[in-house]
Amino acid sequence: RRQRQMCIRDRIYLFVRDDGIGISPENQKKVWDRFWQAEPSRSDNRQGSNGLGLSMVREIAKLHRGEMSLQSAPRQGSTFTLKMPKEE
Repeated sequence: RRQRQMCIRDRIYLFVRDDGIGISPENQKKVWDRFWQAEPSRSDNRQGSNGLGLSMVREIAKLHRGEMSLQSAPRQGSTFTLKMPKEE
């Protein structure tokens, strides 16, 4: 996993990139749904994952006037971007 942050004008951006399995275009909107997981084999919960993390991050971002986005392709990993207003 790689992280990067930057500030452009009145916005702060945080990028998190992984080189995992990637997410197909038809599933990209689903990543924000509670309990949804891109890799069905993880749904047996051996790793303690419940599929709640991204839905929680998105809701917290919204509460702070921010937003989340995703860029991904199968077998190429994913980049999640958090965009927040810069506080003065």
